[in-house]
Amino acid sequence: MRYVVIAALLIAAGAAVAAGCAGQDGDQAYRDQSQQAFGELKPMITEISSGLKESRWSAVATTATSLSARATYWHKQLEPMPVSERMAEAKSLHLLSLEEAAAGGDGTATAMRYYISGKPAGGSDRLIESTSHIAKATEYLKMAADKMPK
Repeated sequence: MRYVVIAALLIAAGAAVAAGCAGQDGDQAYRDQSQQAFGELKPMITEISSGLKESRWSAVATTATSLSARATYWHKQLEPMPVSERMAEAKSLHLLSLEEAAAGGDGTATAMRYYISGKPAGGSDRLIESTSHIAKATEYLKMAADKMPK
């Protein structure tokens, strides 16, 4: 399923964001916090992926709800952090990634409610849409990694 590929890309992009030389104090603090965010969100996406493969709808719904809540939390934590001009574009892309991850979590949780209630047809479109959000989150994350000052 697409979640497996997305989880692998998220892992790779997270590692790339964490790499690089230390910048100004604000930049390093931002890097440290964003690395912590990746460390927390990455296993959630992996758990969603394996849960979907194994048809564990309730577990996926719970994890997806957590993904959305934690992505929103990290967005609120990271957004006000000051960074240098060199880091600003990477930060903006990272925040977009977190917004997409939150939307993906919400959509997946909604889709799972349909699956749990025995109406998978209603959940299929929502699951496709939520997968698209997770894919966008991964794309933004990769772009942020590319824009990180070295």
